[in-house]
Amino acid sequence: MDVLPQEYRALRDAGVKGAFIQLGEAPYRDLKTYLLQRLLWDLDTDVEVLLQEFHEGYYGQDAAPKMLEYFRGVCTSPDNYGSRIAWLTKLEQILRDARPMVRGDEFAVRQVDLLLRAVLVNQIRSLWPRWEYRDGYVTADLQNERIDSLFAQVRSLAQLPQQFAKIPRAVIFLDFFWT
Repeated sequence: MDVLPQEYRALRDAGVKGAFIQLGEAPYRDLKTYLLQRLLWDLDTDVEVLLQEFHEGYYGQDAAPKMLEYFRGVCTSPDNYGSRIAWLTKLEQILRDARPMVRGDEFAVRQVDLLLRAVLVNQIRSLWPRWEYRDGYVTADLQNERIDSLFAQVRSLAQLPQQFAKIPRAVIFLDFFWT
C-alpha cells in the first residue's frame, strides 16, 4: 500500500489535476477505497495511521491488530515462510485467532470468514494433486486427508444448505473459483 501515496504524490508534483481510478473486485477493495479517499484529501497523511484506523473501524478494536497482521502477511512473499503452504497456514492461523475477537459483529464475522475461506481454498489449490495421463485416462490421486479436511472447513464457512452437503468436492472446488 506504500505505492499508492507515492504514485499520487508524483502525479500531484507533475501538475496532474485529475485521474481515473478503477478498483475492481478484490478482497481489499474497501481498504483501497478508504485509503484512496483519505489520501486524495491529504496526500501527506501517514499510511500506517490510515491502515490502523481502517482495521479498527472495519473489524473492531479487539480484532484490528490481528487483521492488520493478516494484511501484512498477505503483502509478504510466501518465500519468507519457506513455502506457499507454510505461508497460507500462517495466514489461516491469524484469521482463526481473529475470529473470536469479532463475535457479535455480524459484518466483521462475515468478512473474516470470507478471507478464511479464500485462504483454505488456496491451501487446497496448493495441495491438489497434478492431473496425469495414465492407462489411457486423465486421473489424479484425490485421496488426501488434509484436502478432505480443508473441503469440510470450506463447506462449513460457505454455510451451504444441508441438501448440498454431499456435493462432490471437485464441484465445490470449482464453484469457489467462479463465485
